Amino acid sequence: MLPNDRLVCVLIDAKDGSFKDWPLHITIVPWFRLELTSSDLVKQLSSKLKDLESFSVTLGEEAKMGRNKTVTLVNLPTPLEEIESCVRRFLKDHGAWLVDETTQRPRSFKPHVTYQKGIGLKSGERIAINELQLVEQKGDKKLVVGTINLNE
Repeated sequence: MLPNDRLVCVLIDAKDGSFKDWPLHITIVPWFRLELTSSDLVKQLSSKLKDLESFSVTLGEEAKMGRNKTVTLVNLPTPLEEIESCVRRFLKDHGAWLVDETTQRPRSFKPHVTYQKGIGLKSGERIAINELQLVEQKGDKKLVVGTINLNE
């Protein structure tokens, strides 16, 4: 990814707002580029999601995705599908370039937690989701540049 590319996710165990290696997380919309400041993007997405309340998800089975990465799938249905659809629609309406729409392969949203350095979450575990994070690529690090609080 290029510097200043952004994505929307749920950080599960981030210790601070800057990291080189990904903490456990659920990606809502992968890397995108958009000519809108991060603060404006957070404000507008917060407005779009204002009626959504905090919720919990339950993790399901382990699976392999992408380049044979181990993940734990989120049991469906959850509000994550609605969030992903709303955020993606907003980005497309504003002319964003989205990395996962650059191939001819159809995409489908399968919320999951990817194992990081062999550490993952197990089936049956629950995750409380109170906020979403806007993460931006900054050199060799990722930086949380905004938070979208649910229920506000």
